[in-house]
Amino acid sequence: MMEHALATHCWNCGYECNHHSAPGDDHAPPSDGDISVCINCGKLAIFDASMPDKVRRPSPSESIELHQDPEVHQMLIAWYRAKHMTER
Repeated sequence: MMEHALATHCWNCGYECNHHSAPGDDHAPPSDGDISVCINCGKLAIFDASMPDKVRRPSPSESIELHQDPEVHQMLIAWYRAKHMTER
């Protein structure tokens, strides 16, 4: 999986992430509207180049839609497992 350099800051915890990768498309950099999961706190964000931190908090309707998406659910499970395996 190819990583792309792009500094973002989580809207929830402020964590700075400098690299992003997309499952399923190794060569695609993040685009506006793509989903991001904060590696630190696990909150979902939406890539948005017009925002100062390059990501934004999902709207309430986007949040509901995202949490009903099976692929997003799998991403959050993967984040949870990775996060808790490294904390041991």
